[in-house]
Amino acid sequence: AVGEGFVAGVDVSHTAVAAASRRLASRIRAGRIELRQADSSRLPYADASFDAALAVHTLYFWDDPATHLREI
Repeated sequence: AVGEGFVAGVDVSHTAVAAASRRLASRIRAGRIELRQADSSRLPYADASFDAALAVHTLYFWDDPATHLREI
């Protein structure tokens, strides 16, 4: 159904993860969202864990974009 699913968010910034965790606390408690602090070149999830991926405002921070894109 529309609106159902699970979202995992990853950010290298502890500050960003903490802010998002506060903003999304009810969805985290409901098990709809999981947030983790990690580098996108070494994601804390097994291969093929997700159906889709989205990276926003990140490419220009990556020292080797190909490494991050392969991981994602």
